[in-house]
Amino acid sequence: MNRWIAIGAAICVGLFAFAYFNKTDNVSRSHSHGLTRLGHTAGDDVPSIRFTISNDRPRQSITDDPPFTTPGGLWTVFECLPADDPKAVIVVAVPTFVQRSNGAPAASSRAIMWTYDRATADRVVSVFAKAFHQPVPPAAPSAAIPTIIRPMKLTTAVLGEHVRRDGDSFVSEGNGTWTATKLFLQNGGVEAEVFFNYDVVNHVGEFAEKDPQSDANLVALIAQGLRDGSYPSQSAVPLAR
Repeated sequence: MNRWIAIGAAICVGLFAFAYFNKTDNVSRSHSHGLTRLGHTAGDDVPSIRFTISNDRPRQSITDDPPFTTPGGLWTVFECLPADDPKAVIVVAVPTFVQRSNGAPAASSRAIMWTYDRATADRVVSVFAKAFHQPVPPAAPSAAIPTIIRPMKLTTAVLGEHVRRDGDSFVSEGNGTWTATKLFLQNGGVEAEVFFNYDVVNHVGEFAEKDPQSDANLVALIAQGLRDGSYPSQSAVPLAR
């Protein structure tokens, strides 16, 4: 009897492990093609922002004062120009090299976002509000807005590098040109996540909805960080030079 109980327990553990490692929140296995599916792409059926990439420059350092970058460092910096409003320029910096844990499906990393001025930030907030079907958050009082709005420093999950688009997700074949990531935003107990995918080779990228329940938080946090300067990330993530 004990032998059959042990066999049954082993089968249950095996089935649980199989389900866990082949279907997670952002990484799943496509059995028909033997490929790992990653994240989510922008599409007509989900809120998203498609953009073109301009002025991309590798090997940059991030500084504490405008223009926030200088040559010589470990960051790749590029401008995101949303399709609906190319003047709503979002500047993004990502590490040029991502250090992965051995065998891990995703790596923890960082991203930094900012805009060139307050007028541009207003446009960016409007683009996010429209794309994610939310009202534009009220602006902070002028007296509360700092003279210099410093970049938002965000934690990210790198879901895949050198991946290619395949329907509503990416597949990891090692020969694509996309990087699939997820951004984590947080301020005072308010949290949001959004997929951030980019292809510097072909100069395209996208923000795509992660969870409909966090769309309102996403827009609010983008407004706080890029427009109002009240996102508390200035000291949350140290800057690499």
